[in-house]
Amino acid sequence: MFSLRSKLLLLVLPSLVAITALIVGYGAYTSYQRSQVHTEAQLQVLAVSYANTVNVEIELALNAARTLAQALSAVHVPGSTLRLTRGDVNTMLHEVLRRNPSFLAVYTAWEPNAFDGKDAAFAGTTGHDSTGRFSPYWSRADGEIRQETNIGYETEGIGDYYLLPKRTRQECIIEPYMYPVQGKEVLMTSLVVPIVVGDEFFGICAVDISLQYLQAISDNADIFDHAGTLAIMSHKGTLVSVSAKPEWQAKPAQTLIPGFSPKRSGQVQKNVRQREVQHVGDTLYAFAAIPIGFTASQWQVCVSVPEQIVMSSIKANTVTQVSIAVVLIGVIIAVAWFFSTRLLHALHALQTATESLAAGGLETFVTIRTDDEVGMVGQSFNQMAFSIRSMMQELIVNNHLLTQAQHELDTMLQKMTIGVAVNKNNRYVFTNEALRRILGYTDEEFKLVENIAMLIHEEDRDIVQTRYEERLLGVRSHSEPAEVRYRHKDGRGMWVQVSGLLITYQGERATLASFVDITERKHAEEQLRRTQENQRIILETMGVAVTVNHEAQFLFVNEAWCRMVGYTREDTRSLKVYDMIHPDSRLFVEGLSHARLRGEQMQGVYTAKVYRKDGDILWVEVSAFKIDYEGVLAVIATFVDITERTIAMHQLEEAVQEQEALLLALEQQKNAALRSFLQGQEEERHRIAQDLHDGVGHLLSIVKIGLSTFQERIGEAEPERMQEFEQCMDLFDKAVREVRAVSHQLMPATLRKMGLQSALRDLATILTLSAQIQVNVVLDALEELDLPDNRLDTQMETSIFRVIQELVNNTLKYAEATTISVQFIKTERSLICIYEDDGNGFAMSESGISSGIGLRNIHNRITLLGGTVEFDSSFGNGMVATIEIPTTS
Repeated sequence: MFSLRSKLLLLVLPSLVAITALIVGYGAYTSYQRSQVHTEAQLQVLAVSYANTVNVEIELALNAARTLAQALSAVHVPGSTLRLTRGDVNTMLHEVLRRNPSFLAVYTAWEPNAFDGKDAAFAGTTGHDSTGRFSPYWSRADGEIRQETNIGYETEGIGDYYLLPKRTRQECIIEPYMYPVQGKEVLMTSLVVPIVVGDEFFGICAVDISLQYLQAISDNADIFDHAGTLAIMSHKGTLVSVSAKPEWQAKPAQTLIPGFSPKRSGQVQKNVRQREVQHVGDTLYAFAAIPIGFTASQWQVCVSVPEQIVMSSIKANTVTQVSIAVVLIGVIIAVAWFFSTRLLHALHALQTATESLAAGGLETFVTIRTDDEVGMVGQSFNQMAFSIRSMMQELIVNNHLLTQAQHELDTMLQKMTIGVAVNKNNRYVFTNEALRRILGYTDEEFKLVENIAMLIHEEDRDIVQTRYEERLLGVRSHSEPAEVRYRHKDGRGMWVQVSGLLITYQGERATLASFVDITERKHAEEQLRRTQENQRIILETMGVAVTVNHEAQFLFVNEAWCRMVGYTREDTRSLKVYDMIHPDSRLFVEGLSHARLRGEQMQGVYTAKVYRKDGDILWVEVSAFKIDYEGVLAVIATFVDITERTIAMHQLEEAVQEQEALLLALEQQKNAALRSFLQGQEEERHRIAQDLHDGVGHLLSIVKIGLSTFQERIGEAEPERMQEFEQCMDLFDKAVREVRAVSHQLMPATLRKMGLQSALRDLATILTLSAQIQVNVVLDALEELDLPDNRLDTQMETSIFRVIQELVNNTLKYAEATTISVQFIKTERSLICIYEDDGNGFAMSESGISSGIGLRNIHNRITLLGGTVEFDSSFGNGMVATIEIPTTS
């Protein structure tokens, strides 16, 4: 029998040890996972932040190239009156380069004679090649701006800056390459925009950026106190810049990242992944894509840091938690052993233990050695005491975990990349390492500042103080982020984004504030403002009318537009875009504008009618494109006055319409005359057939009766003449049959009474018996027609029969055929007849119709029915006629 101690240990200890290990282990694991996720998220935020920084620098150059390309393309818009000289273009290039000190070069290059058709006059001069081709290259070296001539633009490799946009008709960013600038080889990249009007390529506008400029961005990057590295990579996996490693420029990404696959760069290029964190060896790599304008390529940044630097504190914290768990399990085992020993000796002290427990002695236990009622009571007592003890221990453990969580929170605040401070009574009582790094002060120096307003720029102190006092008074518990200027310890000014939250700190009301350094972003916004100012200068100096609008509101109009429509810039403040568009064009233009702003690909050039201020109507040719204008998605449009040309075109169209109406009337008269002729022909056929049948046929019948009587007399009087008489009778019978055949061909009675199907079957039977030619007819389609009595219109049936009759006559006269096939096919809207023989065939004229009268008559009959007929024939290959006649109106 197990002892009470053994029972107690076997019952309690495994559960306690398992629960304790599970709780502590789960806490250590989740803490490790949270720290790891936080670290990876921090790396991702750094990668995205630097990607945005690089994007601003590249987009600044690409916007300048795009603006120049849009301005120069307006010269070649059809009907444009804008005229620029080569000197005007050089002035624009020099001004853009002068206003942007970060640009290495600004240039343009044109196809032969594509600019103004005067290349020969400039052969060999500066900015032109030996043929006079226009290709000025404005560059900056040692602070001096100088003009040179582009080279190698028709050579693969060095000329990719010209050949790639020429082939793709898209904006391009060129892989890093060496190019001579003012006599020195410079490692650079180019942002290139093609000059395209319609589908025609005229040339390029481009901006060169030195890789040394991008190298400075990588060198100045602060990744985990400069323990990490910032790299910029092209879309083909080429290193553009690496922190403190300028010698790695233009080398493959494998130099920095072992096992890096170029396919990964392609995935980023296609936006499959825009950001990610990878573990390679003992290093963490965070990637973020850099979208570049409308190019088909995307660069990316890579932030890397040794894993031991960011994970050392996480691993140390995990080891500490596991050690605490081991010690705690040992303590539980020792305590359980101790109390089990006490229970074995506590039976005699049950009353004392009960009184002690009632008095609050939670450490009281009794030892039970019997199995009677006293032992059961003692066992119940011990279980109760043990339960109370366990609850108290759980409270102690929870309190310990709470204290540990508070410590982890303080540690996390210290490790956050954004600055955090607690402000109480206008003094900082807590600051983290990030804030100290942002403003340059130590924690002790922060606490010595008697009024933190002294750290804020004089112009921003009042608003910060007001927001702080409102939080303390309860007007607002938190505030939206504010952009405030602070003073760094070294005296320089900087922009900081600050947000605050009212909290209770050490029993008193205080403010928890967060700080983000946005100085670089503010500088980027200033550069963007300068770019937009350049755009305004270019648009204003253009000779063509230009507007920029967002939805129905004018954002910009140039002087040329004001002259064309008679409005002033003051007028456009209250004028809506669609108010000046003629109702005939308003819905069309409004639909195009909305669709273009939604990102749909719409036609770039169209015509519209607009009102001048004086009420006159102008016809204008509009070229419209979607742009980012001062942070707003807008539409830029150029206008060319084509009123005189449009009026002339309308007059020409009216003359053409009158001529077409006259031709239609002549055609209708011709068809009416032809229809009357055919109708008269059918009536004449009917009259002749009737005369043959009723006149000649009747007379021949009477003659035959008389001859039959005369035959009997001849046989009696002159038997030797009987053979001659019988031969005459045979010839007479043939004459009768011939008259009947001619009468039948002129107007078959079967066609009138029974319809087209019966008439064609009779025709096939007669031809087979009399002409020794095999005639096959397939008439199922005629019987399937959904018409009264399965009969077509009388005129249609007559015309079809006459056409087939004419084809048969041609076959019998000229083809020497042995077989004729006639087949009808029914479609949804028409009836198709295919006539075919295996005869000699005939030569086709250029129009597809033989010069014979019979075939021309066939064509005329089918045309009057609104159908078509096609002949396919050649010598020795028979003939096929395909007739299609519509069966619906």
